[in-house]
Amino acid sequence: MKKIIKFVKKYQLVLLIIVCSLVLFSPALGNFFSGDDWFHLKIIQITSFKEFLNFFNPVPNEQSTAFYRPIPNQLFFYIFYQLFKLNAFFYHVFVFTLFAYSLYLFYIFLKIMSLSKSVALISLTIFAFSHTNFSRLYFLSATQEIMLSVFVLLALINSVKKPNLKHLSTTSFWYILALLSKDSAIVFPVLVIIFDLLKFKKINFKKLFVLVLISVIYLYIRIFIFGFNTTLGNNDSYDLSFSPMVTANTIYTYILWAVGGAELLKDYLRNPITLIGRFYTDFGLLGKIMIGLLVTTIISFGVLIAKNFKKISLMQLGAIIIFIISLAPVLFFPNHKFTIQMSMSMMGFALFIGLLLAKESKKVILLMLFLYLSLNITSILLTQKTHYSVQRAKISSKAYKFFTENYPILPDNTKIVFANSDTNGSDISTWGSSKQISHALMMDNFFKVIYPGKNIEVIYEDLVESLPASDESTIFLDSKIFLQN
Repeated sequence: MKKIIKFVKKYQLVLLIIVCSLVLFSPALGNFFSGDDWFHLKIIQITSFKEFLNFFNPVPNEQSTAFYRPIPNQLFFYIFYQLFKLNAFFYHVFVFTLFAYSLYLFYIFLKIMSLSKSVALISLTIFAFSHTNFSRLYFLSATQEIMLSVFVLLALINSVKKPNLKHLSTTSFWYILALLSKDSAIVFPVLVIIFDLLKFKKINFKKLFVLVLISVIYLYIRIFIFGFNTTLGNNDSYDLSFSPMVTANTIYTYILWAVGGAELLKDYLRNPITLIGRFYTDFGLLGKIMIGLLVTTIISFGVLIAKNFKKISLMQLGAIIIFIISLAPVLFFPNHKFTIQMSMSMMGFALFIGLLLAKESKKVILLMLFLYLSLNITSILLTQKTHYSVQRAKISSKAYKFFTENYPILPDNTKIVFANSDTNGSDISTWGSSKQISHALMMDNFFKVIYPGKNIEVIYEDLVESLPASDESTIFLDSKIFLQN
């Protein structure tokens, strides 16, 4: 008990920031499964230890996903399904605990880098309240990003705190776990170089050799053994572009999000500084407030950067490089820009802002943090109304309740047809009513989880040329049942 009291006293401000952040995002605790969650829940329906080992098998098999991320995609869902079945609340509690731990580790890492308490606390605040955390906390399949953050931070802390070769095995262990969580961890050796130069003014080449060797082995396995999902090739969101202008525009979008602009902005930007008129009709007063705060915050940060431009430190330059390098794995996919991918890059951004503000007076620090927090909280409120992780979870929840209450048992070879209907929704013309449901339920994956072992055909009117004829084995459903509030 004394140790706990001592810990709380020592880190009371850190714990306060973490708790306030968790409260801000707490509505996510009530979010249901959706989209990729159903696919992951389907593939973990295993019956043998061999199938369990297949989670980690780099050779594609029935328990594989599109990406080789066995810890968050398979192991996480398997363990929690065995413990809690389809009670999403407990999955979210674990994710929140992991997120809180990542915030604590971020603060500890900054202190180990010999940064002042004020820099560490400001940086932690920027990271903890960023609206980019929204999708990582609301969408369970995004747990991969939080695990990535935790394992990378543990590896960095071990690397910087204990730089000798004796502890290299521990650093390597956390790095491997990071790679098994998400491919983006491949940039870790570059981060080690940056932080070694910043703290020790030199590079430990023996340590770097081991980390690069792990990276090479991983890349060989990932590219030549696991390979790439062929269906991704038919998805234009994964089209590569190395155009400098396109890449610059992508970085600009990520900077907007880092400052606090809502993710939905990418769908309304006519050009870097102009929004299409529909933005204001779609989001009304809250949208106008967000834009006003975004412009004010950008100008304010811009003034501070200009004021201190000649005094920018090597640590600040390192933070900028970290921001860009952490985005490198997704930087050349201009059609695949999402805030969900910014967990590591936000650490670089938060560090840069922390170093920038720590030079200012308390009044300036409080004013800038007030602007930043106001902007990000406004963006979170906007995102709660529109984000796919929320909307699709609502559809999934309604579908789960409907089928478990009305069809607790379904015979083999049942057909379930989702027919279109006019729901007066703004997204219908773009998505189609039944197509929205198909995204929420991940095609037929929802039904393979709800009715394990049953052969059920699921048909969505938007995805077929014509609907099947009605018969005893076919259940016709009006899509508006699952779309209306």
